[in-house]
Parts: sequence; structure tokens; C-alpha cells
Amino acid sequence: MANTSGKIWFEIITPIKEIERKINKSVARFFDRNIKSIGKRLNVEIPLLINIAIQSCSEMTELKSGSLRGELGLTSAQAERAVNAIGDLVARSSQVTIQPVSLGGGNRINGGISIHIQPDNFRNLRGYGVLEYYSKRYKRNVSIPWLDWLLKAGDRILVAKYYYSEGSSINSRSGLGKMKRGGSFRVSPENSGTETNNFITRALKDKEDDIISLIFTEFHKAK
Repeated sequence: MANTSGKIWFEIITPIKEIERKINKSVARFFDRNIKSIGKRLNVEIPLLINIAIQSCSEMTELKSGSLRGELGLTSAQAERAVNAIGDLVARSSQVTIQPVSLGGGNRINGGISIHIQPDNFRNLRGYGVLEYYSKRYKRNVSIPWLDWLLKAGDRILVAKYYYSEGSSINSRSGLGKMKRGGSFRVSPENSGTETNNFITRALKDKEDDIISLIFTEFHKAK
């Protein structure tokens, strides 16, 4: 440091790369020190957020108390149990993985948090969402994979020569309507889904910002 004409000036003799490395090393140390406790809390908080997101999405609301329940032939009790179970199964599929944070080569920070939610192959829901009943019309047991229809069938026709007619009916399983001869049946377009675009993926996409905000909040608490 020198004093010339009343002015003060500093000369930084430490190389910029070394300064960057020291800063990044401190950042890595901070994250590594707090990331495990943050990860434990996220493993509790994220599933709760996901469960609420699934159960409150428009399709699940329709399944509980709208026309979708009648279209798929579920009783009120069956629909209520289904929504609770689906929300729980998707939430339990979430996994927060912690990777120790360290400073690697090239002055690069390695490690962090990975969040995995809902397997692409829906294996956590496999075998669930099948309605079995005895059909008087066909005089045999019938299985309706209604959850697969809702998740993957898109707008394709599922039942030919019959259509769903809405209206209170004591002879229907749901009490909201029944299948009648003629036309065809498919999941209503506003509720239908494909393997890459369905009520689960849509509900999770709507909560992306909330999950990111939750992570930042936890790191802020660790300061």
C-alpha cells in the first residue's frame, strides 16, 4: 500500500485464480457442513408438499367429487381411498440424495442435492387402481384398469359401442351415471394423460417453484 498525493491505493498481489479458489473453498465448506441436515429436513418436507400437490390437483378433485368418478365407475368411498393412496404412493417415491460437497479440479464445486420424484415407469403404482366387479351384462368378472387409463391412455377409445351417460342412477356402481349402448367411451380430454403428460407430471410441474423455494429456505436457515 502506498500514499501518494493524499490518495490511498491497494495492490492485490494474490492471483485472481487463487482468490477464486479460496472463495469457492469456503462456499464448498459451508454447503458441506449444512447439506446433511438440510437433506434430512427436505426428505420430510418434500413428500408432504408432493402429497398435497397430487391430492389437490384438478383431476383428483374431479375423481373425488366430479364427473370423473362417474366416468371411471368408482363409488365415493373408493374414490376417496384412491386419491389418498395415490398421493401417498407418489410422495413416498420421492428421494433426496446428498452428495458431499468439495472443491475439485478446475476450481469447480462438486456435490450437492439430487431430488428424484416418481419413476417414469410408474412401478410404484403398478397393480393399483384396478376396479374389479361382476358384470351382469357379460356374466363374468371384469377388471377395469382405470388408473392406467387416466395416466396413459390419452384420448384413445377404450370401450367401443358404449358411451357414458351422466345422471343419477341407482343401478350404476358410482351412482352418477352409467354406460349405455352406442357410441364409444374414452377418458375426457381435460383429464386424460399420456406417459409423459398426465395428472402426476402436471401436478409436479406446477410445484417446481415451490420445491426450489423450499430448498433455498432451508439453506437460508443454515446461515
